[in-house]
Amino acid sequence: TYSTLNPITWKFHDGTISHAANPSMTYSGPGTYPVTIYASTSTGCLDTLQSSVTFYPFPKIDAGPDTTICLTDSATLNPHGGMSYVWSPAGSLSCSACTNPFAFPVVNTRYTTIGTDIHGCSNADTVTVRIRTKTTASASPTTEICSGDTVKLVATGGTKYQWIPAIGLDSPKAANPHASPDSTQHYIVVVQLASCIPDTVAVDLIVHPTPVVSAGKNQTMIAGDKVQLQAIGSSFISHWEWSPGDDLSCINCASPEASPKASTTFIIVAKTEFDCRATDSVRITVICDNKQVYIPNTFTPEGNGVNDVFYPRGRGLKVINHFRIYDRWGEVVFERSNMQVDDRSQGWDGKKNGKPLSPDIYVYTVDAVCDTGEPIKWQGDVLLLR
Repeated sequence: TYSTLNPITWKFHDGTISHAANPSMTYSGPGTYPVTIYASTSTGCLDTLQSSVTFYPFPKIDAGPDTTICLTDSATLNPHGGMSYVWSPAGSLSCSACTNPFAFPVVNTRYTTIGTDIHGCSNADTVTVRIRTKTTASASPTTEICSGDTVKLVATGGTKYQWIPAIGLDSPKAANPHASPDSTQHYIVVVQLASCIPDTVAVDLIVHPTPVVSAGKNQTMIAGDKVQLQAIGSSFISHWEWSPGDDLSCINCASPEASPKASTTFIIVAKTEFDCRATDSVRITVICDNKQVYIPNTFTPEGNGVNDVFYPRGRGLKVINHFRIYDRWGEVVFERSNMQVDDRSQGWDGKKNGKPLSPDIYVYTVDAVCDTGEPIKWQGDVLLLR
């Protein structure tokens, strides 16, 4: 108020002009708004005053989450958003003008708090404290496991827990103990929420037997041969599964024939109707041996279809790199490359350059690769008869 200055002119942020000594102005929302005063004296002296007016928003007061307590217990109220609080109704509170009063109502009660921020602005919110007398608990449904396995049991609804019996439990007083009993158990969990009347829930844990299985002894075989695998196990096994299965006569039987081309570890998984499992393995070692190939020491190339072609016979060879025949003077009379074992069409017919050779003893060499990837060589004599 400038009573000695006349006239006075007020100019507001939106361009509004007022000549009143004490004007009023309505503002649309929080913020800082400039105000300018122009004034003059009766003698013509002029003055200007620039200032501002600030409006703060209402604080966002949160009285905290609703809660439920047992009769005779108390709940701590936890508001947010203000610097100070006033609570009502005050009759069941430990204090009415503190931030975190204890509430101990005997009936469901809604509390109102008026919170004030650092600017002196206030707002209100409510929180409800409900009363209960009995604990309401829940727990895991009936669960099935295999012997030797562990499962976590779950109980909710309280602050104290007691599992009965304690057989197979790692922590009988925990809400979520781990259970690994040897046999089926009927558990009772006693759950209590603060001072409320306890509640009980039953949990059945059914334990199925886990099978025992043996894949048999490790074996050694010559490349190209077959060996019999033999898995044995508990009488209640209902399903067998071997892996890898590419070199087995069957993968879902107990005793498949195995014909691996390289040394292999076969794994057997035995399952029961309840999917309880046992596993074992067996190692089949594949070796490369000259005994796996048969090469005759005599042949009679007379064209009668009986022993008239000379070639390597046998099994377990990936490829024959070179098959050569030499005469007694060391000259090559026949040669084949990249042929397969037992391929009669690639054998020697007793001729050189299309002409029959005379009866004699000839030397042969075989340079091959086993199914195992190992190189293998043979050398010997063959008698050509006519």
